Amino acid sequence: MSTTLTLQSRAPTTTSFSAPIVNLVFTKGQIQQHKQLNSFHLFSRLPIELRLSIYTLALPRRILTVRYNASSHKFTSPTAAPALFSVCSESRQVALKNYTLSFGTTTSIPKIYFNPELDTLYLPRCSEMGYDEDFRIMRSLNVESQEQGEQESISATHNTRGAPSISKLPKFDQLRSVAIDHVDPEIKRPWERFNKASFLRGFPLLSEIILVLPSDEEAPSSTPANSAIKPVHSETDSLWRDPQLPPETIVQIWWCFRKSFATEENILKEVCDDLGTEYKGISLPTVRVKVMRS
Repeated sequence: MSTTLTLQSRAPTTTSFSAPIVNLVFTKGQIQQHKQLNSFHLFSRLPIELRLSIYTLALPRRILTVRYNASSHKFTSPTAAPALFSVCSESRQVALKNYTLSFGTTTSIPKIYFNPELDTLYLPRCSEMGYDEDFRIMRSLNVESQEQGEQESISATHNTRGAPSISKLPKFDQLRSVAIDHVDPEIKRPWERFNKASFLRGFPLLSEIILVLPSDEEAPSSTPANSAIKPVHSETDSLWRDPQLPPETIVQIWWCFRKSFATEENILKEVCDDLGTEYKGISLPTVRVKVMRS
């Protein structure tokens, strides 16, 4: 007995759903609405290699604020350690491979987790000499930076293959991103106009510098130059956002910073020429103007 299968063309039909497709599941040929999941309960069943890769992709890009307390002779930071340290043993293993305890001194052990390739080091305007002086103090007191610098000098004398690898450089030299407070020209001290070039020379691998503006509710005030300096922002974990300012104002801030940097470089070149020493110029990294949002 033969069976004949007849195909008939039919007009396409349109099916509308009252709920999003992502919330629908098919059970025994029937469409049923399913409660949307807020968590993935099968994560522990994934291969360990995949779980570790996911944890690595979850490494955060933080804004790391670091201050030096002269009375206690130690560095402090209000920035919380990455959450991966507290999730589980596997995530902590990944975090420990990517962060090291840094910013120790001769009298205090390092307690701040730091990754120079992921973290943006934020240096608020604290001392009367400006952020360049703040960074010099930080670098001179940081035991880890001194020890790595000495080790690198020793290894360089026995290494004929050229420059050392990036991983062996001091942590500060590995930094990719630095943030500093933008200081209004009306309250800027005269000597603060001449510290950008020397400051940027402390970061040979720097790819961006972020000028941090006050928030819209904290407009720059006409604070006298001899008054106490307070950081523009509260010491909390924060994220960047674009400033709510006219574009021409932002461009003007960027242009003034760039022009000041070029002026300092020209002065340094003239000084080197007068002293008969070699002048090694540097390029200005990408400059971004941002507001820190709590």
